[in-house]
Amino acid sequence: ALATVRQSAQVAVEQSSANAEAIDSINLELDDKASTGALDQVKSDIKDVDNKIIAQTTRIDGVYAQLNPPLIGSESELIGNEGGYAGVWSEQSARIEGDLAQSKRTDQVVATIKENDALYKQQIKANADAVSANVQATTTLQTTVGQNTASIQEVSESVNGLYAQKYIKLDVNGKVAGWGGANDGKESDFILNFDSFAIGSGDSTGYYPFIFRNTPYTDPNTGTVFPVGAYLKTAFMDYASIDTSHIKDLAVKSAQIDNLAVTSGKIDDLAVTTLKIQNEAVTVPIGVSNPNIVRTTGEFFPQYFDFTAQLTEWEAKFSPLATITLNRQGGQCRFDASCNVAASAYLTAYAQDNGNLSENDRLMLRLVLSVYKGSVLVGRAEVPPTQVLGQSGFYFEGAINALAIIDTDNTIGTTTYTLKLGFANRGSRAIRVVLNHPSGVFGVNNIRFVALELKK
Repeated sequence: ALATVRQSAQVAVEQSSANAEAIDSINLELDDKASTGALDQVKSDIKDVDNKIIAQTTRIDGVYAQLNPPLIGSESELIGNEGGYAGVWSEQSARIEGDLAQSKRTDQVVATIKENDALYKQQIKANADAVSANVQATTTLQTTVGQNTASIQEVSESVNGLYAQKYIKLDVNGKVAGWGGANDGKESDFILNFDSFAIGSGDSTGYYPFIFRNTPYTDPNTGTVFPVGAYLKTAFMDYASIDTSHIKDLAVKSAQIDNLAVTSGKIDDLAVTTLKIQNEAVTVPIGVSNPNIVRTTGEFFPQYFDFTAQLTEWEAKFSPLATITLNRQGGQCRFDASCNVAASAYLTAYAQDNGNLSENDRLMLRLVLSVYKGSVLVGRAEVPPTQVLGQSGFYFEGAINALAIIDTDNTIGTTTYTLKLGFANRGSRAIRVVLNHPSGVFGVNNIRFVALELKK
């Protein structure tokens, strides 16, 4: 066994600088089997460089205990002992240089046994200079067992007295959920990223009169499938303006309609021999659907920055979302497609000039849904980010719809159409969308692709 207690102090003074360091430490070791100890270290510096004063102090303190795994060939150690570590550490720093002041504090609690890790980390950073001020606080709780990792991260930030944001992110093996809000003095936003969101009360266990779903759900008891949407037990509205309404079961005692114009109608079961619409005969539609997530994972950096080339790279990275093969009869063919964003992590963008991206730059990025006949584009739909947050964040959320895409080529015979997804940039500045982390992921689900041929 070995026990060490150390107390030391050093001071140095020159004409234009001075520094001091103090260290208190305790360390105990038992034959390379285990160790434990504590450390308290303070270091201060001050100097004058070209008539500019630079002063800073750093402090590190903590305690730890460590159990070392046995050496190969040991016959006296317990079977299965693979070592472990527990530590509590705190680091504080303060620095001022001319008109720049910086301070940071990091607290960390960690425990490890075999491949099982538990971590708590809190970091606070504050910066101020002659024209700006920023403070950010981040708290992370994370556990890892084998290949599985679950974390909770809370971030609060205030910038220049003009912008504030706070968000909480729940990440389990790349599946991200959370909520957050931001306020720039002109507009404030609060966003929830969950598959479902329900409102209930503490006195009504299991009863939720308001439920909002972003992904389909199947009741395990009844087998009932609930698609994406808002589910309300009761709603009272003085006035309702509805662009499109889908009613499963409508019972009306009396209706007075002067002029009925239906822009879009959806009927689950319609028996019609021939449907004539402005002298067009409609064949039975062909469609495919997939409620499962289609995703791409891992780091990916497209080579190109222009719209078409970058989109082509992303479409190749994604698997085709859906494919339809039909026997064309020489009429025009209409396609309708949709999908929902279901997973997104480490999606970001870089400019070719390596500069910062403005809010307008990020709003020119696009998520693109395209229909191809072979390698020939038939039509596409594209959407900008649904939300731009902070200094660099952007998010694609909700649904993307490609409706009423028409193939005007009067093809006859077997023809295959493919639905593809990708990212691109509509802005004049050269920017590419990337997944910049090995755990990066972007995926969509609830995919629908329908074809309908129109014949004279």
